[in-house]
Amino acid sequence: MLNTILQKIKSNLEDIALQAEGNENKFTVRFVDPNNGEETLYPNAINIALFGSIAEKDIMGNATFSVPTSGNLGIAQKAPLKLSIDILLLFNFTNYATAIDCYGQVLGYFYNNDIMNVPFDGYDTRVEVLLSSFNDRNEIEIWNSFNTPGIPMLRYYFRYVLISGRVEQLPVVRNVSLDADIVDAAASEIDAMILNFIYYPIEDIVQGIVQKTLAFCSINLVEDESDEIIETRYNELIDSYSITVQEINDFKKGLKASFSTDPTMKKEFSPFIPAISGLQLLLKKYAKELVFLGKDTIMNYTKICVLAKSNIEGENRGLSLLLLQQLTTATEYLEITTNINTQILSFVTVGDSVYIPLGTYPYNVFKESQQLSLLQLQKKWWDLEDLLKQTKACYAVEKESSLLDDRGVVYTNFIALLKNCGLQINEPINKFTKLNEKYNNRNTEITAEIKEAYLKAYTDAYQAINYIDSESIVMNLTKSLQYILIKQSTHNY
Repeated sequence: MLNTILQKIKSNLEDIALQAEGNENKFTVRFVDPNNGEETLYPNAINIALFGSIAEKDIMGNATFSVPTSGNLGIAQKAPLKLSIDILLLFNFTNYATAIDCYGQVLGYFYNNDIMNVPFDGYDTRVEVLLSSFNDRNEIEIWNSFNTPGIPMLRYYFRYVLISGRVEQLPVVRNVSLDADIVDAAASEIDAMILNFIYYPIEDIVQGIVQKTLAFCSINLVEDESDEIIETRYNELIDSYSITVQEINDFKKGLKASFSTDPTMKKEFSPFIPAISGLQLLLKKYAKELVFLGKDTIMNYTKICVLAKSNIEGENRGLSLLLLQQLTTATEYLEITTNINTQILSFVTVGDSVYIPLGTYPYNVFKESQQLSLLQLQKKWWDLEDLLKQTKACYAVEKESSLLDDRGVVYTNFIALLKNCGLQINEPINKFTKLNEKYNNRNTEITAEIKEAYLKAYTDAYQAINYIDSESIVMNLTKSLQYILIKQSTHNY
């Protein structure tokens, strides 16, 4: 019940915010997040803070006992807890005139709608909306705590919020797993850089659809001009989808443009492009569904509203949730190539300390470093053999990843590529193993010919294991992974 009324308040405020002067999809309604970094309040938003709850002691009820129809055991039962929740609204806008306008809209709305009907136990429960106040010291302390002097604020009591006395309906704390639906970006395992450069910017872009959806679904059907308003806002809603698709496309183009000037950007972000493309396809699909229902917009107003709202906040359709899930899926798949890249880098790091590449990349000629003692050199030869074997084992492990259990050509090709990469280093492993078994001991004199044999073995191993920036193995792995991510995006969306 408590969460239901908080979401109801947020929804009502979003409808009000849409009507405020100067709001051109620039601000929204957010719950205050103490973990939001240095700026606790969200900018250009009505921030909601839950101040606390006040029990209505005279009607909260006492524990009673009753005897069930079977057996003679008394069961403790509690009457529903009735309380008032204390809500603080903070109008944090860059434009002070906009803040005052929103302040007036909210004040007028709750003055004329001082009773809220909220579902509880299958019935609408009446919740009173009571305007509260601060003393001067309260306001100053709040301004100081949020570092926002002079910010307009309103405080309300929402009275007679019910908390059930039945055990099965009491609030519970559940463990959240990424296997379940993700509802919080901060709780996901997505790299913070991906969230900041991809997720949050796109989440801001889709707010255009969110605002137009709320505007369409907040029409007063009793008004004389409601038919005309429905048509106007419906067209604006449909337009918001095409506008958002274009804005996401512009964002994607800008992201790709940065790849040519910053190779690091390409490495970090290019694997997530399919998730962005998948979201664009999803928006086009949602728009077609709305257009189909809109053939008789006025008669189908309720159906359109239900469908439009499910697009932005539905359990399996919410735009932000689906994008977050896709980025998480991409992150999980990238772990495969990340693990392989780590093994390759480990081999090359040791190799660079023994053999110096000559010429230009891609290297196929090396010379032995003269800075190592014979004992150090022999230790490096053992290490290189071990790292080759570890890389082969890594390919075998990643090939069996449960993420690749799905059927389809893209999965088959990727598994085949992993298999071939593992097979390709068999011969270099055998060369190092034979050399180490034959020469890498205390009784054998290490001649120039033996060193040359190891140099040849390393050169062959280098070509087979492939440097991380080479096109022949790791980049092929990445390209194959792209096909999987594209398939995942279109399938999951």
